[in-house]
Amino acid sequence: MNNTKEIKWIGRIALKMTPGLGDMTIRKLINHYGSAENVFSINTKELHALKGLGSGVIESIQNKTYHNNAEKEFLHLLKRKTKMIFYKDKEYPVRLTACPDSPVMLFYHGTSELNSRRTLGVVGTRKATQNGKTITEKLIKGLIEYGVTIISGLAYGIDTEAHRCAVNYQLPTVAVLGHGLDTLYPKQNSGLARKILQNGALVTEFFSQTLPDRENFPRRNRIIAGLCDGIVVVEAANRGGALITAEIASSYNRDVFAVPGRWSDEYSEGCNKLIKLNKAALIQSAKDIIYVMGWDNRISQQHAQTNLFEQLTDQEQIVYSALLKNGASGMDWLSHLTGIKSGELASLLLKLEFDGMVRVLPGKLFTLS
Repeated sequence: MNNTKEIKWIGRIALKMTPGLGDMTIRKLINHYGSAENVFSINTKELHALKGLGSGVIESIQNKTYHNNAEKEFLHLLKRKTKMIFYKDKEYPVRLTACPDSPVMLFYHGTSELNSRRTLGVVGTRKATQNGKTITEKLIKGLIEYGVTIISGLAYGIDTEAHRCAVNYQLPTVAVLGHGLDTLYPKQNSGLARKILQNGALVTEFFSQTLPDRENFPRRNRIIAGLCDGIVVVEAANRGGALITAEIASSYNRDVFAVPGRWSDEYSEGCNKLIKLNKAALIQSAKDIIYVMGWDNRISQQHAQTNLFEQLTDQEQIVYSALLKNGASGMDWLSHLTGIKSGELASLLLKLEFDGMVRVLPGKLFTLS
């Protein structure tokens, strides 16, 4: 392998394959040493001086134990024309950059940008009722004119219905998978997955041949939560993946919505619980989502699909990222967070407001639209 890009990716994949190295540790190592190749060139003494690295991990790094497997994986991904994104790449989802436990790399197939202007997660039980499916369709139908990309997990039930409705109403939709891209779970959604690829994407952090094991799905859920501006729980029992996703979304400062139901209905228990504990806003229609999210202005799908950061200058990207990470903020606090002087910051915020990306709240607080 002589190509610099290939060498970089093989090193990154080898780090990710090394047992005992999680995303946060890999990110710290690369941020400190500059690249995966540099990490593999660190001497044993320096590695032992780093906190949190076990002897087995250090041995694997020193011996480049996983480089052969990483090269095979890289070539397999190339053969399948899989798109690969690293956390330092401009194409990496800006929303995920604000999440401390976000994956260092993503793999995907499809046509949709992962930095769409507006995104909404739609999740719920795998045992969706007909009423739940009807509500899901009404919600998504109500978002057609607002250029929203629908994010979900391609599971049975509400996830499937969310993707199906997005496809039918020609809204972009992104399915986040709990396995590698060379398989599909559940198999019954293979046809739906092919349709998603025409105006959306299948995304995963998992390597090829990774099976849909139970422990993968909580990890998958954090990506769903992180890719969203807000998330809707349509139906959910008292426990389950949808509630976990909602909790993660809340921890990421995302807006969480829940559809209420009768107290006697099993798959309304989770939604009612979220509302009762003030962890989700009660919604009865798409208008409620649009109002809370500040998506009052209608935008075309073509505009919505444009990569978010392609529209922004470097300074505007800094402001947008600060608002995404910290939520509603005043001018002085934003100036502190970004290092941009108040006069210049005011001009940037005004332009972002005119572009429909930022709105002003009471008390002169700024938030994302």
